[in-house]
Amino acid sequence: MEILLKPLTDTLGAEIKGLNLQYPIDDGTLHKLKSAFTNHSVLLFRDQHLTPEQQISFSQQFGPLEIHVSKKYLLQGHPEILVLSNEKNSDGSRVSIADGGTGWHSDLSYMERPAMASLLYAVKTPDTPGIAQDTAWSSGYRAYETLPVELKKRVESLKGIHLFDQDQNPRMPPIDTKYRDKHTPALRALTPPKEHPMVRTHPETGRKALYISIRFTIGIAGLPEDEENELLDALFAHQADQGNDYVHQWRTGDLVLWDNRCTNHRALGQISEPPNIRRMHRTTLSGDVPY
Repeated sequence: MEILLKPLTDTLGAEIKGLNLQYPIDDGTLHKLKSAFTNHSVLLFRDQHLTPEQQISFSQQFGPLEIHVSKKYLLQGHPEILVLSNEKNSDGSRVSIADGGTGWHSDLSYMERPAMASLLYAVKTPDTPGIAQDTAWSSGYRAYETLPVELKKRVESLKGIHLFDQDQNPRMPPIDTKYRDKHTPALRALTPPKEHPMVRTHPETGRKALYISIRFTIGIAGLPEDEENELLDALFAHQADQGNDYVHQWRTGDLVLWDNRCTNHRALGQISEPPNIRRMHRTTLSGDVPY
């Protein structure tokens, strides 16, 4: 099957044209997609019309899927799909996680085996221009490679402490209960702090990436508090200075696949209110222990 690959930026990202993901993909095409994924870190597929079953089937061709710890926001009948939407139930409660992650992060970095990749499918986006949140991606490769030499030396052998609970992260704004739930004791028990190398080696490319995020990295193992805060602030400032390597403006039918091992991402813009509906379905590929 012939496909067309169009790079999105010089740093990362490529749009894949010529594929209808409703149908099975032959081995040769899948090999090309996996190669493009390894080389570009972010892949965009436009104009798709996927049922939940079809999204799950396509995702599983890249590996086994992860079930998110926020069980109440999984799609009924399809626990492989995490729902992100601003829709509300008849009693006014939310049907899902709503904010999509406004702080830079790598999905599930707070787990012992963080997510290898994520696939986000736009089931519905608002018709009004400017309403839908965009999503930005940044390269962990570039963040590491552009570090000043002294910072590189300092972080090379250190481990960052990752935590899901935003209430325990002093660098993130307090949780707005209008859009988010506070973490329950049961959820905290499922997501204790995890330590991962701050410089992560990609298992396929062999390249090193800066593997921290302002959303989930709350400390550095073995450093006193003042030293870890000073170092994290410098690293987060460096990440921010790198800017957005690719910003995606969502439209209905878009599916984006990205590599959590070497990218961070975040949602941009404000959460809209109904009747401007934004509904996204996310599948997540299981990963391995970072090194």
